[in-house]
Amino acid sequence: MVVMVVVVVLVMGMVVVVVVVALMVLVLVMVMVVMFVVVSAMVVVIVVVVVLLLLVVMVLVVLMVMVVVVVVLLLLLLVVVLVLMIMVVVVVVLLLLLVMVVVVMIVMLGGSTDICNGNTSYSSKTNFADFRDLSFTSILLFFVHKYTNDVIVGLCSSDLH
Repeated sequence: MVVMVVVVVLVMGMVVVVVVVALMVLVLVMVMVVMFVVVSAMVVVIVVVVVLLLLVVMVLVVLMVMVVVVVVLLLLLLVVVLVLMIMVVVVVVLLLLLVMVVVVMIVMLGGSTDICNGNTSYSSKTNFADFRDLSFTSILLFFVHKYTNDVIVGLCSSDLH
Protein backbone atom coordinates (compact mmCIF):
# COMPACT_ATOMS: atom_id res chain seq x y z
CA MET A 1 0.00 0.00 0.00
CA VAL A 2 2.86 2.38 0.73
CA VAL A 3 4.30 1.56 -2.67
CA MET A 4 0.99 2.43 -4.29
CA VAL A 5 0.88 5.77 -2.50
CA VAL A 6 4.46 6.52 -3.56
CA VAL A 7 3.69 5.59 -7.18
CA VAL A 8 0.53 7.68 -7.15
CA VAL A 9 2.41 10.62 -5.66
CA LEU A 10 5.20 10.23 -8.20
CA VAL A 11 2.76 9.95 -11.06
CA MET A 12 0.79 12.94 -9.77
CA GLY A 13 4.06 14.89 -9.36
CA MET A 14 5.07 13.99 -12.91
CA VAL A 15 1.68 15.07 -14.20
CA VAL A 16 1.98 18.37 -12.32
CA VAL A 17 5.51 18.91 -13.69
CA VAL A 18 4.35 18.09 -17.24
CA VAL A 19 1.35 20.40 -16.88
CA VAL A 20 3.52 23.21 -15.45
CA VAL A 21 6.12 22.75 -18.21
CA ALA A 22 3.36 22.68 -20.83
CA LEU A 23 1.87 25.86 -19.37
CA MET A 24 5.30 27.53 -19.35
CA VAL A 25 5.87 26.55 -22.97
CA LEU A 26 2.39 27.82 -23.85
CA VAL A 27 3.04 31.12 -22.07
CA LEU A 28 6.44 31.38 -23.76
CA VAL A 29 4.87 30.74 -27.17
CA MET A 30 2.14 33.31 -26.45
CA VAL A 31 4.73 35.85 -25.33
CA MET A 32 6.75 35.19 -28.48
CA VAL A 33 3.64 35.57 -30.64
CA VAL A 34 2.70 38.79 -28.86
CA MET A 35 6.26 40.11 -29.21
CA PHE A 36 6.25 39.20 -32.91
CA VAL A 37 2.94 41.00 -33.41
CA VAL A 38 4.14 44.05 -31.43
CA VAL A 39 7.46 44.20 -33.31
CA SER A 40 5.65 43.74 -36.63
CA ALA A 41 3.21 46.49 -35.71
CA MET A 42 6.09 48.78 -34.71
CA VAL A 43 7.85 48.07 -37.99
CA VAL A 44 4.65 48.76 -39.90
CA VAL A 45 4.11 51.99 -37.94
CA ILE A 46 7.72 53.07 -38.56
CA VAL A 47 7.42 52.30 -42.28
CA VAL A 48 4.11 54.18 -42.52
CA VAL A 49 5.54 57.19 -40.67
CA VAL A 50 8.64 57.24 -42.89
CA VAL A 51 6.52 56.98 -46.05
CA LEU A 52 4.25 59.80 -44.83
CA LEU A 53 7.25 61.98 -44.00
CA LEU A 54 8.69 61.32 -47.47
CA LEU A 55 5.36 62.25 -49.04
CA VAL A 56 5.22 65.48 -47.01
CA VAL A 57 8.80 66.32 -48.04
CA MET A 58 8.00 65.59 -51.70
CA VAL A 59 4.90 67.80 -51.55
CA LEU A 60 6.91 70.61 -49.94
CA VAL A 61 9.63 70.30 -52.58
CA VAL A 62 7.04 70.39 -55.36
CA LEU A 63 5.39 73.44 -53.80
CA MET A 64 8.75 75.21 -53.47
CA VAL A 65 9.57 74.46 -57.11
CA MET A 66 6.16 75.76 -58.15
CA VAL A 67 6.68 78.95 -56.14
CA VAL A 68 10.10 79.45 -57.74
CA VAL A 69 8.64 78.88 -61.21
CA VAL A 70 5.80 81.33 -60.53
CA VAL A 71 8.24 83.96 -59.24
CA VAL A 72 10.49 83.51 -62.28
CA LEU A 73 7.50 83.76 -64.62
CA LEU A 74 6.32 86.91 -62.85
CA LEU A 75 9.79 88.43 -63.16
CA LEU A 76 9.86 87.56 -66.86
CA LEU A 77 6.43 89.13 -67.27
CA LEU A 78 7.68 92.24 -65.48
CA VAL A 79 10.69 92.43 -67.80
CA VAL A 80 8.47 92.00 -70.84
CA VAL A 81 6.11 94.72 -69.59
CA LEU A 82 9.04 97.06 -68.92
CA VAL A 83 10.49 96.40 -72.37
CA LEU A 84 7.10 97.05 -73.94
CA MET A 85 6.73 100.27 -71.94
CA ILE A 86 10.20 101.39 -73.05
CA MET A 87 9.32 100.55 -76.64
CA VAL A 88 6.09 102.55 -76.36
CA VAL A 89 7.99 105.51 -74.91
CA VAL A 90 10.58 105.28 -77.70
CA VAL A 91 7.87 105.10 -80.34
CA VAL A 92 6.05 108.08 -78.80
CA VAL A 93 9.28 110.08 -78.64
CA LEU A 94 10.09 109.20 -82.24
CA LEU A 95 6.59 110.20 -83.31
CA LEU A 96 6.94 113.48 -81.42
CA LEU A 97 10.30 114.08 -83.13
CA LEU A 98 8.71 113.33 -86.47
CA VAL A 99 5.89 115.79 -85.74
CA MET A 100 8.45 118.38 -84.63
CA VAL A 101 10.45 117.89 -87.85
CA VAL A 102 7.30 118.25 -89.91
CA VAL A 103 6.31 121.39 -87.99
CA VAL A 104 9.83 122.81 -88.38
CA MET A 105 9.67 122.11 -92.09
CA ILE A 106 6.32 123.89 -92.25
CA VAL A 107 7.65 126.81 -90.21
CA MET A 108 10.73 127.17 -92.35
CA LEU A 109 8.78 126.96 -95.57
CA GLY A 110 9.89 129.83 -97.75
CA GLY A 111 12.96 130.52 -95.60
CA SER A 112 16.62 130.00 -96.37
CA THR A 113 18.20 126.59 -95.77
CA ASP A 114 21.50 128.16 -94.75
CA ILE A 115 20.47 128.38 -91.12
CA CYS A 116 23.85 128.08 -89.42
CA ASN A 117 25.23 131.18 -91.13
CA GLY A 118 22.43 133.25 -89.69
CA ASN A 119 20.79 133.62 -93.06
CA THR A 120 17.26 133.02 -91.85
CA SER A 121 15.28 135.22 -94.19
CA TYR A 122 11.60 134.40 -94.03
CA SER A 123 9.02 135.46 -96.53
CA SER A 124 6.12 137.65 -95.59
CA LYS A 125 4.01 134.48 -95.33
CA THR A 126 5.90 133.47 -92.18
CA ASN A 127 6.09 136.73 -90.30
CA PHE A 128 5.58 135.36 -86.80
CA ALA A 129 6.03 138.70 -85.07
CA ASP A 130 2.65 139.75 -86.41
CA PHE A 131 0.09 138.87 -83.75
CA ARG A 132 -2.86 140.50 -85.46
CA ASP A 133 -3.91 137.07 -86.69
CA LEU A 134 -4.51 135.46 -83.30
CA SER A 135 -5.54 132.05 -84.53
CA PHE A 136 -4.36 129.03 -82.58
CA THR A 137 -2.26 127.81 -85.48
CA SER A 138 -0.32 131.04 -85.86
CA ILE A 139 0.41 131.27 -82.11
CA LEU A 140 1.46 127.62 -82.04
CA LEU A 141 3.72 128.10 -85.05
CA PHE A 142 5.25 131.19 -83.40
CA PHE A 143 6.24 129.24 -80.27
CA VAL A 144 7.45 126.26 -82.31
CA HIS A 145 9.57 128.69 -84.36
CA LYS A 146 11.05 130.25 -81.23
CA TYR A 147 11.87 126.82 -79.74
CA THR A 148 13.35 125.41 -82.93
CA ASN A 149 15.33 128.61 -83.49
CA ASP A 150 16.92 128.20 -80.01
CA VAL A 151 17.68 124.55 -80.79
CA ILE A 152 19.20 125.45 -84.17
CA VAL A 153 21.37 128.18 -82.61
CA GLY A 154 22.50 125.71 -79.95
CA LEU A 155 23.34 123.05 -82.52
CA CYS A 156 25.16 125.51 -84.77
CA SER A 157 27.33 126.72 -81.91
CA SER A 158 28.18 123.19 -80.74
CA ASP A 159 30.78 120.81 -82.10
CA LEU A 160 28.08 118.73 -83.74
CA HIS A 161 27.92 121.13 -86.68
